Amino acid sequence: MKHMIFGALFFVMPLQLLAAESEYPMTDVCRATLNDMLNRDLSIMNATQIEDGSVRVQYTRLQDGKLFSYRCRSTDGSTIGILDENISGPRWYGELPDDIQRSYRIKDGKLIIRSFSPLSETSSEKVYSPAEFPLKKNSKDTLSNFLRIYGSSVAKNYLGGKLKFTRAYQVVQKPLNSYRLDFETSAKELLSNPAGSENDDIYNANFKKTEAWENAFCTLELKKFMQEKNIDMVSGFIISKGKNQSIAACLK
Repeated sequence: MKHMIFGALFFVMPLQLLAAESEYPMTDVCRATLNDMLNRDLSIMNATQIEDGSVRVQYTRLQDGKLFSYRCRSTDGSTIGILDENISGPRWYGELPDDIQRSYRIKDGKLIIRSFSPLSETSSEKVYSPAEFPLKKNSKDTLSNFLRIYGSSVAKNYLGGKLKFTRAYQVVQKPLNSYRLDFETSAKELLSNPAGSENDDIYNANFKKTEAWENAFCTLELKKFMQEKNIDMVSGFIISKGKNQSIAACLK
């Protein structure tokens, strides 16, 4: 029975891994980096993914209404380069040996921004949690609004409201335009048993939980929206204490 299940999941698993690739999109990583670098409030920063893979972050300084604009990029998945668009002839800071080096990593569901000064040989770290990157409730972005409302509705109606919708974000744009919705729970009946890798009965019970979650998450309403917005995949993650319990991969 286990081998039959593995065969059914063979196609879905790579897409689930794609959805799980990063718990924090680069828009959040860039905002966190600039928060650490400039001591600006995350809530005033607007981040936009650019086609070249970089992120543009803009904010208006409250004291005088002046607009500031920066770009961030990561060429290796850990170090961060910063481009200050407020000056003429900018370059990517953080990518030369003598620059202050900034990097990020994710551990136990937390985003950690690290800064290192080669000249003074000192370093510092700042830790961020998902709750510090809330969706903007006043956003006019139709896509974000739909996913936020959809996630809240799914959480309310699934198994008597034992889920809490926390956030929705774009994971990657290429090769698949993919979005992810995160849900928190403490309900025991929604948690996967880690002993499933050693016991067929427990494995099958875990699979049934994931199958039920996927059927509830991948509705015709969501698939219609994905078709309209040209979204290849939307995944729903049930999480408990920073660990993934069930993943629903909804394909266009």
